This record gives sequence, structure tokens and C-alpha cells, in this order.
Amino acid sequence: MGRAKRQFRPFGSALVALLFASILLPVAASAYTLQEAKEIFAILDANHDGKVTKVEFEANKMDAFYFRSRPNEQDPRLRYEDTGLSREFFERADNGHKGYLTGLDLADAIHFEDIDVTHRGYFTFEDFIARLKTISR
Repeated sequence: MGRAKRQFRPFGSALVALLFASILLPVAASAYTLQEAKEIFAILDANHDGKVTKVEFEANKMDAFYFRSRPNEQDPRLRYEDTGLSREFFERADNGHKGYLTGLDLADAIHFEDIDVTHRGYFTFEDFIARLKTISR
């Protein structure tokens, strides 16, 4: 008895990979990417010294977290789908459980002290990434 010939199926493994990706992509695509994190940090770090002070944070957090995320400038509502935030954080931030966030909701939910956990008076990109991981999908 000889060895059975292996049947070539050019689309079999590709189909499995496509199905696997389609299951995972909606979740992965919704989280903040490294590039988005860099863009947000660049907005917060107004003088681009690699450190965000409380003054910089308070002056720029609306631009960084709210205005850059809104798909429609005319609509002040920021829906869950428009963000990379976790459902848990989004619902805690949604004051009044309206189903969307306002600028005030975000301003009240994101605090400098939650990112500057070492109390240095500033945070770095690494500090920012560590906090972003706790509030994103």
C-alpha cells in the first residue's frame, strides 16, 4: 500500500483564516491603535516635550478625546461606536445613561490623576498607554 496522495485545497486554509479574521476584526478594529494613541498624546502634549502636565491635559483633553472622535461636527453626541472605549468605561462616563457621551461627560470621566499615578506632576506616553489600556476595548 502506498501513501495516500494529499489533496490540494487552495481555498481551504484561506477560508478558515478569513472566517477567523471576520470574528476577531470587529473587536480589534474598534480598540485604540498605537497610531491613534500617539495622535491623542500629541494633542495633549502641547509643547511636544514628551511629558503632559496637568495644565496641558486640562487645556487639551476635549480636543484629544472628544472633538477628534466625533464623526459629525454638527452632532455633539459621541456614541460608543465612535470611540475605542470599553463598554464599561463608556457606561460609567455616560451621565444620565443617554446612550451617548457629551463633552461634559468625557471631561468629568477622564482625570489627570488617573494617568499620573506616580504623582510627578506630568505623565509620559508610557503612562498614557498604561491608562488607555484600562479604559479601552
